[in-house]
Amino acid sequence: HMKKLIYYLFGFLILSIFTSCKKEVIRGTQIPKNVAKVEGLGKIGSMVKYYDFRDKFLACWDYGFSEAEDFGRWCVGEKGFLIFQVRKNATVTLKIDFAAFVSDKHRENRIKVSANGIDCGEIVLTEDKTVYLNFDQGHITKNNAVELELAPLNPISPKELGINNSEKKIGFGVKSITLWAYYPVK
Repeated sequence: HMKKLIYYLFGFLILSIFTSCKKEVIRGTQIPKNVAKVEGLGKIGSMVKYYDFRDKFLACWDYGFSEAEDFGRWCVGEKGFLIFQVRKNATVTLKIDFAAFVSDKHRENRIKVSANGIDCGEIVLTEDKTVYLNFDQGHITKNNAVELELAPLNPISPKELGINNSEKKIGFGVKSITLWAYYPVK
């Protein structure tokens, strides 16, 4: 009888962990679990999220990307748009694992990056590459989100490259994104 009770408790714990993760993805309002006292800064909370672009459903809002493939997703729109919910006054680092869409005829993918409408420069891919982007308050919206815009400057279709008959223009690919956010805690 006791065993059964323990199973129930364990099941409930697992369930509550999953539901709390879900809430955080949607609203980003959960009580922070990872808080450290940092000398000179006070209490700092942190969160880490991993987004696998091979997953059928991404846990962030996305626009301009293909369905999931074996490696991740292609950017097939005029721009790839991603929204990540973070906490108030967060400092954010994104690690983006890019997949380059290159060949002998098309040697690089050029991507214009902006966050919350602020220009963050250009990324050039000649091969698969990992890029780190750092954002402060100016790059984060009033709703505590990072609105990341990745605009391909030289997209090209597989047909133009003689790969297959697809006329859909591809700018670049994304394999995964890791997000780190640090924020002050009262």
